[in-house]
Amino acid sequence: MLQSIRDRVSGIIAYTIVILISIPFALWGIQQYFGGGGDQVVATVNGEDIPAQAFNRELQRQRNALLQAFGGRLPPGFDEKVLRKRALEAMVRQYLLNQEVDRLGYAVSDDQLIEAIQAIPQFQKDGRFDPQRYELVLKQQQRGKVEFERIVRQQLRLEQYQGGLSDTAFLPPAQVRDDQRLRDQKRELRYFVIEPDVDAVKAALTEEDVQAYYKAHLEDFQRPPQVRIQYVRVGLEDLEKRVEPDEATLRSFYEEQADHYVTPEERRVRHIVVRFGGDSGRTEQQALERIRQADQRLAKGESFEAVAKALSDDELTRERGGDLGWIARGDLSRDFDAVAFRLEPGRRSEPVKVGNGFEIIEVTDLRPATQKAFEEVRDQVAAEYRRREAERAFLDVTDQMMTLGYEQSDTLQPVADAAGVALRESDWFSRDRGEGIAAEKAVREAAFGTEVYEEGINSDLIELPDGSAVMLRIADKRPAQALPLEEVRDQVVERLALEKARNQAEQRGVEAIRRLRAGEQASAVAESLGAELRTPGAIARTERKVPAPIRGRAFALQRPAPGTPVVDGVPLDGARYAVVILDGVVDPEVKQTDPKLFGQLAREYGSRELDAALQALEATAEIEVQSAGP
Repeated sequence: MLQSIRDRVSGIIAYTIVILISIPFALWGIQQYFGGGGDQVVATVNGEDIPAQAFNRELQRQRNALLQAFGGRLPPGFDEKVLRKRALEAMVRQYLLNQEVDRLGYAVSDDQLIEAIQAIPQFQKDGRFDPQRYELVLKQQQRGKVEFERIVRQQLRLEQYQGGLSDTAFLPPAQVRDDQRLRDQKRELRYFVIEPDVDAVKAALTEEDVQAYYKAHLEDFQRPPQVRIQYVRVGLEDLEKRVEPDEATLRSFYEEQADHYVTPEERRVRHIVVRFGGDSGRTEQQALERIRQADQRLAKGESFEAVAKALSDDELTRERGGDLGWIARGDLSRDFDAVAFRLEPGRRSEPVKVGNGFEIIEVTDLRPATQKAFEEVRDQVAAEYRRREAERAFLDVTDQMMTLGYEQSDTLQPVADAAGVALRESDWFSRDRGEGIAAEKAVREAAFGTEVYEEGINSDLIELPDGSAVMLRIADKRPAQALPLEEVRDQVVERLALEKARNQAEQRGVEAIRRLRAGEQASAVAESLGAELRTPGAIARTERKVPAPIRGRAFALQRPAPGTPVVDGVPLDGARYAVVILDGVVDPEVKQTDPKLFGQLAREYGSRELDAALQALEATAEIEVQSAGP
């Protein structure tokens, strides 16, 4: 299923994904959704089988993550066996963790389970849990309450186990202080940059130089591999056109969704605001005392307008007696609504805390919610009905597309027939560039994926930014081809000149380093090379006045002995080369540890504790990899 469509269906169908984002499902309990994958298994963990279906999904997840990390291309030297090994290791750990939680007897009470489910926004209406929405979601997902609640309970149990390890990791204060010293350490340095004349180097190149470089780097001057694809694309707009409801259907839909066609209740409200923190110059206690003064003056009979003008911090409403005008629920903050929409007209609240201030809120008038007539909203009803039916059809169609695309992986015609759209074909495109459907990065990545490009099977279902879904296969492909020298001459000349200039700069830099280590003055060496000696002094790791590569090299050098600087070099962009002179190291005095750093290190230590527990589980487990596995 496609997440965006599930988000759109009544706004609540994405509950599974939302829940599993709020609870670390990516690590815990994945097999809850992978059970029943057939008899084939890839491994057995303490007697429990890992189905091949579960393993293949984890393998595809890791492959997609790798593609995303490397810009749509698998890294050089990529080994499929290594990826399969990593996927299997991840699955084994997932099974071990679930078994360990069962062994230790972690439990979740009914109250904790109810609280977790009710906190899921997709089950709420106006900020509160709505049982009808909850049941509707489960019904549309064809999932029973018992099954769903079992899944949530398991995620909560695993979260307890994870927190019990990571949140109780011991972090020595001395370690924090040492890390803080390193973080805040400064280094005294000087440096100069050697800048070669790239244009002069370019002018000195001969035709023989250019041709030799072109031939030696022929693989760099090629038209990349290209493909043409067949594809099936379906979107909501296609499906909406097929929905033709009659008048009775629209009226029935209107009655079902009557609460959607209501002019909301509005209230005329005025308030007195006293803020604290920020630019207010007040503490929270001072703000509380001021708002109490306002409340006392109102209690004595002084008009709301007068008190608001005298004491309110809201410059927009102060001069009109604190009047906010007519508001509907949601126009202001949830905390404000919680007060304003429970007051009766003519009543005011006690001082309440709202955000970074205290307020007194008064409702002066009310317009009740009114139901809009069917005739008034008929077009809106029709549009929403078509959209809902299209979304339902979209889920069915995409399910059929995935099933047929997998079962008949050598053709897209059944997929096109199921979607009710024509089978289309693209123009030629490469991994990095394309037009039309190939302008979408996800399409190009899929087309050049290992299974689609090399094995010639159908792709997975691809969701595009506009919400449409695409499945594709290779129609034709042509390999990389060397481009003629005349076509890429400018690129060849530019790269060759830059490479020669870079080598020259580095040679001069290495010679400068030798001279400095021999005891020559830095200013004299820099001047002899036409460079300017810069003396930024003691710099921090994040000092922006020094280029990042130079900072990095300075903090990587060993601590110099008194009076004996450490000298080294580092290449820069544009064929430049920097010579770095480290004169000294300034260590800060740490009197009190930084809470932010302490928290960061604590999380790192907690992660190590969790990893150690996983390794211990693996060491004592009986794990058998089947011959049919990776």
